[in-house]
Amino acid sequence: MAPNMMKMLPRCQAELIETAAKIKLLPESKDPSRKFPVALWRKMLNLIYSGNLAQAWKPFDLAWPEGLAGKQEFLEEFKAQLKASLDWEQIQEYEQDSSLKGQSTATEFFLDR
Repeated sequence: MAPNMMKMLPRCQAELIETAAKIKLLPESKDPSRKFPVALWRKMLNLIYSGNLAQAWKPFDLAWPEGLAGKQEFLEEFKAQLKASLDWEQIQEYEQDSSLKGQSTATEFFLDR
């Protein structure tokens, strides 16, 4: 990873809510044969790799298709994959930098969810 090229300022709540609303309107979000919208986990990864792990869960919570089972299972698998990532150490460093500015850390997030 190139941290200096990926780090972005946290998004405002309105932007996260708007993103979730757009994801919910996508055809893949309305397809019951899909386990989850690809656009959703893509947005989550974008937030995580830009140093905004704690914000990745707002679109997840808001955009998860209503009535679609497996939300908690998806989240657990997603977190396991993230922790197994070669970039996990860098993600934690991003979050430690953020915690100095009053934001949640990766560790706090994983304990809270």
